[in-house]
Amino acid sequence: MQLMEKIPLYCQVTIKLASNAAQLQGDTVVTSQLSYPGLIPRSENCSVAFFLEPKRIMLTEHLLALDPESYHAATHHRLLIEIGNLEVTPRHLSSWIVEDKFYTGGYVNMLETMLSRLPQTKITTTGSKDTTDSLYNLLFFAHENIIREANFFQTLLARYNIASDNVKNMRPLTKQYTDFQQKVAEESGEGLGKALVLLWAMERVFFDAWSHAKTLLKDHLPTENESSHIKTIRELVENWSNQEFEQFVDECAKQVDNLSMSDKDKLAEYERVYHEMLVFEQQFWDLAYDA
Repeated sequence: MQLMEKIPLYCQVTIKLASNAAQLQGDTVVTSQLSYPGLIPRSENCSVAFFLEPKRIMLTEHLLALDPESYHAATHHRLLIEIGNLEVTPRHLSSWIVEDKFYTGGYVNMLETMLSRLPQTKITTTGSKDTTDSLYNLLFFAHENIIREANFFQTLLARYNIASDNVKNMRPLTKQYTDFQQKVAEESGEGLGKALVLLWAMERVFFDAWSHAKTLLKDHLPTENESSHIKTIRELVENWSNQEFEQFVDECAKQVDNLSMSDKDKLAEYERVYHEMLVFEQQFWDLAYDA
């Protein structure tokens, strides 16, 4: 064995774990794997260290680990619990739907800003692959989906006898959130980094939030003669916790994980966007009760 050729007969084998080769001290032989399954008789003044390459932390993993308490608050809100237990009132749910419809308008603007920058964009990635084509596909899908969702909201509001034309103004928080989305998209420039982080983070929170509601809803099986309100709750939960949505969130995560974490200033910007998004998401659920 090649490893054994470097080890004198009757030597002491020491396995050292280190995050990089510079941490290994003394006369050592560095190898990436242990290839000798048996025992080596002891001797003096000889050691072998096995250098284990640490697992690369993904950017999405890093962000999710920053503030788990706020993330939990954004995905386990009182409104979601009431939705999952079929306890939310028509007034509260319809109030939230009105604001989410306004939110879709800001979301569309954010996506269109991102798309407008793509032709001349090459994202800085951990490799050399140009991700522009996959970004086009992702953002076009998101754009088409949010247009469908806006029409879906029209149908939902009609069920609650709310004419969307009569709802002229979004709440101040909704405007702040949509302005924040647009600001991030514009500041991202050709790199799109912060905008991608925001897109993924919003969608990840939304999917996990409605998935939590879905776990609660499993204890409430459908019955005959359910009201339109209860049927709407079930429809919303399924719409935002299904496999297609999960796959979209995963694709967003792949784009974010392609972003480099080596630039400390950019990483700090990604973290700031993530933190601000969590605050907005928690407060956005509250709008159901602020009418």
